Amino acid sequence: MDATAAGSHIPEAHTVGVPRLLNTYPEDRILEFELINGAESLADRLVASRPLPDGCFGELGRFLGRLHGLGPSGLPAALTESAVADERAQMVDYTRLTPEEFALFSPAEIRVAALVQGDRPLSDALSRLARSVRALCLLHGDFRAENVLVPRGGSGRPSVIDWELCRHSDPAAELGYFLGNLLHRAWYAVRARQPDVESWRSAVEARTAELVAHTGEFWRGYLRTAPGRLTRGRPLLPLLVAAHAGSALLSRVVGDVRTTGRVTSRDLLVIGRARDLVVRPASSARVLLGSGS
Repeated sequence: MDATAAGSHIPEAHTVGVPRLLNTYPEDRILEFELINGAESLADRLVASRPLPDGCFGELGRFLGRLHGLGPSGLPAALTESAVADERAQMVDYTRLTPEEFALFSPAEIRVAALVQGDRPLSDALSRLARSVRALCLLHGDFRAENVLVPRGGSGRPSVIDWELCRHSDPAAELGYFLGNLLHRAWYAVRARQPDVESWRSAVEARTAELVAHTGEFWRGYLRTAPGRLTRGRPLLPLLVAAHAGSALLSRVVGDVRTTGRVTSRDLLVIGRARDLVVRPASSARVLLGSGS
């Protein structure tokens, strides 16, 4: 799809840039690159602990709220049902694994799977969370720090790239995906610099405190522009967002384990944090989303 066209119907969308796709491979199968001069990803800026443009997270929240104001009315039911199925398939739920799929796991992945399967409250919460997904609005589809570009200098507007997964699905899933990936970035960025678990834990607490201020600003910005049918009309939205953040964080840990082939003590600590978000979303939402929840 034309990413600029997606942004052109959003009121006040000039505050966040939506670039055109500059080049694709033949048959438009693979996005090659999107370029904004003088910009770097939000993920790189967070990892390097460099200051962000003033109001960056609030502006991203307002932008996403306006995007989510575009509903799925008039679309064929098969399209929205397919999007919901895709959303559910991305969530970690080891209870649905077949023996054939399980046989492909590495010993490290089997260990993580056993942790989730043996934790009945976590398994039940993940299953309920998957059933809660509804096709309620238009999503970016891959809204994460790597796909947000910010100016290399101290000021300027952010830009959102990588729109080829744009679809109609559940706003809670997209919001949680963004926040879960932010938590993963904050906690794993200090891993290489902090070799022992206790030093890493202390660094994580400091980075988390910084990040919670950003996520609260993001949530308040979202509430300013998202339609009431998604916020006031869905009073459990903050809890769903927190739970989806935990599911996204758990998925990232599973990806790390798959890549490294081992489960570290820090992986287990992050799995515990992800569990808290999924199983105790009310208390997690108050911390993660701030006073706006």
